[in-house]
Amino acid sequence: MATQTITNFGNVGGAHFYSLYSGIVTLTASSDLKARFDDPNSLGYYVLKGEGFEYADGVVSSGAVKSITFFDGSGNLMSEIRGISKGAEDIYAGGLSPFHLLLGVLDGADIITGSRASEGLYGFQGRDVIKGGAGNDFIEGDEGADTMTGGRGTDDFFFGAADRRNVITDFDSDGPRRTHDHLRSAFAEEYDVIKSGRDTVIKFDDGSDVRLLDFKPAELDGSDIILAF
Repeated sequence: MATQTITNFGNVGGAHFYSLYSGIVTLTASSDLKARFDDPNSLGYYVLKGEGFEYADGVVSSGAVKSITFFDGSGNLMSEIRGISKGAEDIYAGGLSPFHLLLGVLDGADIITGSRASEGLYGFQGRDVIKGGAGNDFIEGDEGADTMTGGRGTDDFFFGAADRRNVITDFDSDGPRRTHDHLRSAFAEEYDVIKSGRDTVIKFDDGSDVRLLDFKPAELDGSDIILAF
């Protein structure tokens, strides 16, 4: 499978781009190469590009999807996924909303890049590379062994019970200008801190774990890890 890349452009500040849509979208323009779906409240729209598109019941029922581009209600570019190689019938995971679209598309090894804004970056399934930008980001790799970089700003890394063998390349427990990264686990109640060479491994009691590269256990304190929030 070819590597898919998703790039956020930060035109909506701290909002997650798929949260701007109501979840109910309508096909408003169609051809064999392009399909546009709009939110009924004019909050945004997304465009599928590919070839051989055919339609049934208001959706793209067949054809090859190559890219998906998301826009806000003013037509500003928000996010773009390139390198898709899927049939249209395979990309919808239970619905037409941008969130369901991502569930159907981001199921492999993807490269996800943030912007200068503060935003949420999600890997969904697969062995992903997630790169935050200059903002205060919320980063979740989800299922798969993911490699995450927060970048500048105060970043929160979220882990669920299915998140194993994750890596954070730049965890900063006491950064400049009061920036301070955090690890967050929704289900764990306890954790172990293990020194592993030049790195530190955090093992949560829900089965998830993360390796902090070039980070010493002594640099952690109780405020760095937030459990069962």
